[in-house]
Amino acid sequence: MLNCTLGRITLPRVFFRGPCLRRVKKGMETLYAYLAGVIDTHGRISISRDRGYRRGSREMAYYSAAITLSDSDSVLPDLLQATFPARRLQYEAKNRAHRAWHMWEAVGESAQEPLLRLLPYLRMRRRQAELALSLITLMQSDKAGSARPDVDACGVPVAAKAEQPLRPGPDRPWSLRSQGRRNYREGSGESPG
Repeated sequence: MLNCTLGRITLPRVFFRGPCLRRVKKGMETLYAYLAGVIDTHGRISISRDRGYRRGSREMAYYSAAITLSDSDSVLPDLLQATFPARRLQYEAKNRAHRAWHMWEAVGESAQEPLLRLLPYLRMRRRQAELALSLITLMQSDKAGSARPDVDACGVPVAAKAEQPLRPGPDRPWSLRSQGRRNYREGSGESPG
């Protein structure tokens, strides 16, 4: 009997006919949408800079993209680990009155699959995910020999993105926060949210 793999789920080929296949795909889409909501509300997508080593008189830096979730309950980190295997950690509190906390983290190239799968469903952290995917793609193309890819991880031409300046807007909440601070300083009377 042949097996089929959809995401991380392996089922016998019998299940991959007609309506059964649509249900499995729909289930994975629902799972990705749920996990994207979790990352939007409780997670973090970031690019970190780490000082690496010295080469002659100059210091080389490493950059890495990461997607992280930490929670005091193990359910969500376990679900992320089952869907996208990466690093799963558990920390015990030194004070016995405090609860342990659980963490799931994908760094570097292991962050590519979760970011690609969750990107269509992300709302608040969509731009951070796009930038992280661009970094991963750039690093992969640099390893392959070409330092500048023609398109980024989202399929948008790099030249087209370079022509569009970043402008404040409803899809960039950090710009709205800075706009609020400026209005407060100018004496609008409203405190920044």
